[in-house]
Amino acid sequence: MRNLKWLFLAILVCGLAIGVSLGCRSATSSSSAAPAADDDDDASPGDDDASPVEAKWVWKSVPGAICRDGSGTGLLVREIPGATNLVIFMQGGGACYSASSCADNPAHFSEADFYNWVPASGSQGIFNTAQAANPVRDWNFVYIPYCTGDLFAGSKTNGVAPGVPGTQQFVGYLNMQKMLAEIHALFPSPTRVLLAGESAGGFGVMLNYAHTARAYPGIPVALIDDSGPLFSDADVLSPCLQLLVVVLWDATGPIKDGCNCVDAQGGFWKWHAWLAENFPLGTFGLFSSMEDATIRSFFGIGQDHCAGTTDIPANVYSAGLIDLRTNVLAPTKRWSSYYINGDSHTALPIENMYYNTNVGGVPLTTWVKEVLTSVPEPVGP
Repeated sequence: MRNLKWLFLAILVCGLAIGVSLGCRSATSSSSAAPAADDDDDASPGDDDASPVEAKWVWKSVPGAICRDGSGTGLLVREIPGATNLVIFMQGGGACYSASSCADNPAHFSEADFYNWVPASGSQGIFNTAQAANPVRDWNFVYIPYCTGDLFAGSKTNGVAPGVPGTQQFVGYLNMQKMLAEIHALFPSPTRVLLAGESAGGFGVMLNYAHTARAYPGIPVALIDDSGPLFSDADVLSPCLQLLVVVLWDATGPIKDGCNCVDAQGGFWKWHAWLAENFPLGTFGLFSSMEDATIRSFFGIGQDHCAGTTDIPANVYSAGLIDLRTNVLAPTKRWSSYYINGDSHTALPIENMYYNTNVGGVPLTTWVKEVLTSVPEPVGP
């Protein structure tokens, strides 16, 4: 983490300079975890299996889309005959900001990786077409691999990360623009769209919702952010960390295309209200565990002026989630949340988590179904 401190000091002048211009013009968010449930409620199993919907994943290369190592990448597509609705799902997988973090972050996702992903994960959790409890079991699916290390926010070619040899292509946001064009060509007029993502993809759906919804004008686009929360509490998500990633990955793309939210003092959390105000056909949901160990570790980088080496304390993180729900999400009247106890990370793509999580008598799958068309009451502690 010392490298991060020196990086931050080196870019601080530049960061403060662009901080004035980080505001944008208004247009008018994986680790497996064990099954989880509220402490006061037994986890209830998913509904009985249904006849699987016949569908097959196929690989589609996207011209011009590249991974962090410069290799080409593409989309995973599963089309169901007669389906009129569409899920766009953004993969998780950490972030690249130091030697150790980049080593744990995938730098490529090719057609060969596609053939490994499908049997391991392509029918699990929200991708399962044989579970009657899955509200999107018969929707068309597009899966967007994560291989740029930048939370799908970057626009920086030939970037650098402390302690990592060579240059890095932090171009997740630029890729998304190319991928949306391909997705729209494949599915030009769905009845409904769900943009969902887990972990890095959870942050990604927040930062990429605007141009996804604009690609489908007049069509309701729901959003579910699985474990990629943007906090208003600076003790959890520090302004230093927000500024650092903006400069490291050049995350000004979504800022310029999106809301007047971010400055040198931080402020990505303002995205929630901006989305609710500017996209009246959208419905929005956030899933999180109260003490998510993965995100507490990531946000810990921002402590001590980006020299942090310890996780955000669990009680501070939990308090930040409550503050986010009460003072940021609820006032929009367009956001719902589903919180569970514990420190697990992500749920949508994990079979047991997605189908066995039940809090206060509300199964997670029921909440997901409601978010597709409405704003359900918040669930959880």
